[in-house]
Amino acid sequence: MKFRIWLWLVPALIGACNRTEEWMPASNRASDAHYEQWMPLKKGAYFIWQGDSVILNSFFGTIDTVPYFHKMEIADTFTNQEDRLHLTAYHYYRRADTSAPWQEAYAETFVVDSNRLLLQRPGQTLLFAVFPVQDRAEWDLYLYDPHPSTRAYYQQSDSLHAWLIHRADSTAIDYYRTAYLLTRDSGITRLIYDSLEINLNGDTIDGLRIRERLTQLYVP
Repeated sequence: MKFRIWLWLVPALIGACNRTEEWMPASNRASDAHYEQWMPLKKGAYFIWQGDSVILNSFFGTIDTVPYFHKMEIADTFTNQEDRLHLTAYHYYRRADTSAPWQEAYAETFVVDSNRLLLQRPGQTLLFAVFPVQDRAEWDLYLYDPHPSTRAYYQQSDSLHAWLIHRADSTAIDYYRTAYLLTRDSGITRLIYDSLEINLNGDTIDGLRIRERLTQLYVP
């Protein structure tokens, strides 16, 4: 039960030529503003990340680590009347230390709107990324959502890699971070997620840490 509950907290998200492969850094090629150069989302494509979640609980004095695999599959696509491409992604999880089958967790939809890639979840729309990728380019993550404005941006970007930052802020007692490493032709190759409580000495006492790295991809 614990495994299923914390999976809903993963801020999931996440080109081969008709093949399955272990992930390797993509080769360099001419710049292109199209989303597929950085997020190869096509019907039938799937991505598998290996992850670890660390749950810290100071009340019980425990640190629970759960190794797992996370799969995202693009199952359905359609173009609406406004000529916007919609791609439905299904997310599955299984523990890495068992032979259990994949568990379907949730579905979400990517929407291609010109040079913008939106991510629609029940009751929420994120402006997930903008293209072309440019270092220090920034935008409002919740531009299409009644959520308070939140800065998203690229950093440490070059022709092959870019860190996509959706949240990075802290207070005297809290630390939050959501960051994706985009790799050209391969999509999201790393995820970093932190939601932590910090004591007055600067020590982490409670919260959740998630780390994922891409291990396999398939793009038709």
